[in-house]
Amino acid sequence: MSHQLPTSFICLEHDVILENWNYSKTSLKTLKIRDLSSEVLEKFSNKTMFYAQIFTKQSLNLNMENLNLHFKFRYGKFYLFLIANGYVKSTGHVDVIKLRIDIENYYGNELMKLSGFNERIYERIVDNPLICNIHFTYIETIIFINFFFNSLSDFMKCNLTLPTGEIGPFPCLNYFCKSFNQCNIQDAEIYFDNQKRRLIIYFKCDQCYFEYEKIFRIKDWRLIVTRFYKTEEWKINVLSLIYNKGFSIEEASSKLHINSIEIEELLKENEREKWFKPEDLSVFSRTPINWIKRDKQVLLYLKSLVSKGIVLETPKVSSWIYMTLDKTNIKAELQYLLKTNEYIEKHKLFNEYLYNKSK
Repeated sequence: MSHQLPTSFICLEHDVILENWNYSKTSLKTLKIRDLSSEVLEKFSNKTMFYAQIFTKQSLNLNMENLNLHFKFRYGKFYLFLIANGYVKSTGHVDVIKLRIDIENYYGNELMKLSGFNERIYERIVDNPLICNIHFTYIETIIFINFFFNSLSDFMKCNLTLPTGEIGPFPCLNYFCKSFNQCNIQDAEIYFDNQKRRLIIYFKCDQCYFEYEKIFRIKDWRLIVTRFYKTEEWKINVLSLIYNKGFSIEEASSKLHINSIEIEELLKENEREKWFKPEDLSVFSRTPINWIKRDKQVLLYLKSLVSKGIVLETPKVSSWIYMTLDKTNIKAELQYLLKTNEYIEKHKLFNEYLYNKSK
């Protein structure tokens, strides 16, 4: 029975190497003892026999369909293992020389050779670290898992771990979802931006399908920004908070953890498009405005737009600022917003400089 296990390569009963045996009447991946009549048996090292036994015992409990081993170990998850264990350079590339030396020292050259470990795997890791492991055999997958973890059981218990140390499952950040701030998101899609040296991780709630992403800078694995994909349903829910449930813009801003200017943009957009029919238009009537507080609020929002532009490496962020002015009442208020007005003028001059330079 042990000869049919996907990670067996040594017969533990006779301490000899196994070879593949293709038999047309069975779908089992069966191995048989090699013909040793003309060979001189060499005793395996204790290290080789130890890991051969470990792999075989793990395979006894390994059901590829139920445990989803390849699913848990595929794509970006493997790259995150490499990050967590210090095998990714500041350029984003994997230090395969160090990885190879450490693996060979860990298991020993004898076991690596007997297992049929394909050394071209290291080339695949360099070429594309996110999907290199789709070509791993069962034994190669187990070799990496045991190298990164103490056992297969430890690996099965481990959830997705981000470069910042945050461990899944991850929370839904949609205020209008029943799972809001509850850690129900089990999986994530990982993308490597080689040109801009970033790692982008997408999360999607399986209850409300709300999506957001986290962008990490590869140089030091610092979280750059968390961005949300705001659907039409989300926008309608925001408007309903204000029109139907009587929330003020400030109250909605506090609940949703977004700047109130963004809600004002949404209200103005709805006023123009008429895609949400409000029950009450009193939201547009203002109480006496504290212009100092308003100036600070608007300035912070415009600076956040510029910060996003820096993350995206888009120098012409002034166009984003002007779009915001058009979508809200800010343009009519600029005479009272002294610091905001000064900030906008600086970006206007910078935009003119870029235009003249391009000419």
